[in-house]
Amino acid sequence: MNQDTLTYRSPDERPLPKWLTDQRDGLNQYQPEILEMKEDRSLGISFMITGAVILLAVAVLTIYILRKNRKNENTNPALGDLKRKKNIM
Repeated sequence: MNQDTLTYRSPDERPLPKWLTDQRDGLNQYQPEILEMKEDRSLGISFMITGAVILLAVAVLTIYILRKNRKNENTNPALGDLKRKKNIM
């Protein structure tokens, strides 16, 4: 098995790959493309979505509580009488 691979005493003795020696010697003409930074809007979008979810939750809970209170008024006639008396006075 050891015959299949070359053994080197240290990493310094291993030959460098061709692409690396060409780059070191300045032989390759490849220039990487220049990347431009794009504006990142993910934080703003995240804030908008979070705000929308909070507003939706508040609206749903408000409607739920108002309907629940309206049901309680109808089921307890004594409270309804007190409110009517306050309106008359």
